[in-house]
Amino acid sequence: MSLITIDAFSECEICSDIWSRLCDSSDNAQRTSINLGSFEEALRSNCKRHKPIVEWFKMFCDESGQTIRPAKTSKDVGIHRHRPGVLTLTESIQNLGRCAELCLIRKDSVKNHPGIARRLDPKWVDLSVVSHWLEQCVSSHGAKCESPMKIWPYRPAWVVDTKAKCLVPGDKCASFIALSYRWGKAPGLHIQPDTMSNLQRPNSLDDPAIATQLAPMVRQAIALTSSVGQRYLWVDTLCIDHSRIAESTTQLQNMGAIYANASLTIVALDRDAEDGFPGLRDISREKDRDDEGLIQFGNEQFISDKLNYFGLTSWSMYHERAWTFQEFNMSPRRLIFSKDSLHWMCQCSVWEEHLHHGIEAGKYLNPRVGEIMRGMPNIRSLSNLIGYYNDMKLSYDEDCLPGITGLLTVFSRCFYGGFLCGIPEMFLETALSWRPTWYHTDLQRRIHSDRFDTSRLHPCLLPSWSWIGWEGLVDIRSLEAGPANPKTWKIRETIPITT
Repeated sequence: MSLITIDAFSECEICSDIWSRLCDSSDNAQRTSINLGSFEEALRSNCKRHKPIVEWFKMFCDESGQTIRPAKTSKDVGIHRHRPGVLTLTESIQNLGRCAELCLIRKDSVKNHPGIARRLDPKWVDLSVVSHWLEQCVSSHGAKCESPMKIWPYRPAWVVDTKAKCLVPGDKCASFIALSYRWGKAPGLHIQPDTMSNLQRPNSLDDPAIATQLAPMVRQAIALTSSVGQRYLWVDTLCIDHSRIAESTTQLQNMGAIYANASLTIVALDRDAEDGFPGLRDISREKDRDDEGLIQFGNEQFISDKLNYFGLTSWSMYHERAWTFQEFNMSPRRLIFSKDSLHWMCQCSVWEEHLHHGIEAGKYLNPRVGEIMRGMPNIRSLSNLIGYYNDMKLSYDEDCLPGITGLLTVFSRCFYGGFLCGIPEMFLETALSWRPTWYHTDLQRRIHSDRFDTSRLHPCLLPSWSWIGWEGLVDIRSLEAGPANPKTWKIRETIPITT
């Protein structure tokens, strides 16, 4: 128990309940919610301690846009505590609605203070945490995060040497960082015959004639790699020589292996190549906004968590692109830039810049890839991954199969027989019966573009009998064999169709 006792909040029952939940590390604190009534009732409170929390949450709900149940109709605004030091505010205890998390800022001067968060610089991110996170992951997680997919050792043809400021052969680097991002409208410099030889000259990347052609995010990723104590960086626009068709095709076909072998992948979640990474001291401009969101609770302070439970794995422009799906899922460790702050996601932990070292962020870690990699040919997990991927956007429809081939190749270890145009041969009859996830899902037929064949990645098949040929949410296990259930149309008794 913190030295700040419950008695300090005895003047208000709600404040006392809030503090007791923040301090209680047992499961008991998670069982009941604090019912504030409607927003109107809660805002009539004379308590100056917890009222700012209600005012902040009301403003948060008003600014979040319309939902099925608007904030003004809620009669049971609630406060939960799902983990120590964090309050979860819900628009309605019964119907949920909008939610927000507030993390209590730790007071180092108070013994056993229940806070888990820290105040951040409003202008600059704290890059010192990156080296700490990497060291902690390597020492604590070991093989779980070193090569979880057990991909063959692979090095890209070229990497950026951030010390020599030029391109060097990838086979000479022991480890490298990769960049996963969205190009945006202007992807910047691409390697051509007349630039490849120049880029191998030391300090060539500092040459204004070349540097001005690099997208801001690429320039800043080079400086970022060096600033966190790493030397080599792989980024597609610089490290794939498109003038050599055979070499570039091999590199593109092995994109999954490149990200799986990277010691760390820098992920730009909500910005593209032209936006760059705001907030990197001596590298980029200041953060665009100061939205740290301090909320007073008497002498205590909360900071609003900018990302919800699924915020690192979905619901961003980055996660709408199909190519980034494989890059993200095959990377063993990810340094994620989102909302102008840093986040770490590996195979075991999620850490965030605004939390003290060692505090888990309580964010969603998708278990489905791990289930398959442990040797379980779980078609439900596979269906979830494929369904999610198939709804993402591609510049060229025929890239659908190449965009996930690396991941499916790894999955072939436990899905015996491999995959035929995205269909697992181990569950051929079931998977051929794929269907739209929902009745209202409007699948769109994928068609080949008019690109020259030399510019296409192979295999670029789009058969109508496979989900590969259709864009949209799909379910490949809807007719999976299982116990007959008279209460549902989904599960029926079947007879063998093969011998």
